[in-house]
Amino acid sequence: MIARKDPGQSHRPRLFLFYWFTVCLYCLAIFLQSAFPTPDTISTWQWPGVDKVLHAGGYAVLAILFFRAYRETVPGAGLKRVTLISTLFATTYGISDEVHQYFVPMRTTEMLDILADFIGSSAGASAFAITRLISKKSG
Repeated sequence: MIARKDPGQSHRPRLFLFYWFTVCLYCLAIFLQSAFPTPDTISTWQWPGVDKVLHAGGYAVLAILFFRAYRETVPGAGLKRVTLISTLFATTYGISDEVHQYFVPMRTTEMLDILADFIGSSAGASAFAITRLISKKSG
């Protein structure tokens, strides 16, 4: 008798690359955006704190990408664990980005940016986890 491969096994490397490549690409986009001075359009907006909203939104997306990658490539990972890890990874990347900005002329490092990154990361990962729970219950 010939042992058959699980049909899903042949797709695992491609899935792994797809999900984690997306995370890496998004991290690269954040890094490149941080390598240049703050765009004038953001600094001239009349709404105070708009940069913190942009930080939170950007890191919410990063946490969702981490969530998807981890959830799809690590079998058996529970939602709570994936949510926590996604928040942690995205926030850690936010901290590293603030350190990076310290060395970029005309950029600043702010603790409030890190706080906004954490809030966005936890909101993004939590919201995505809730949508996964809802879709699981309805399906």
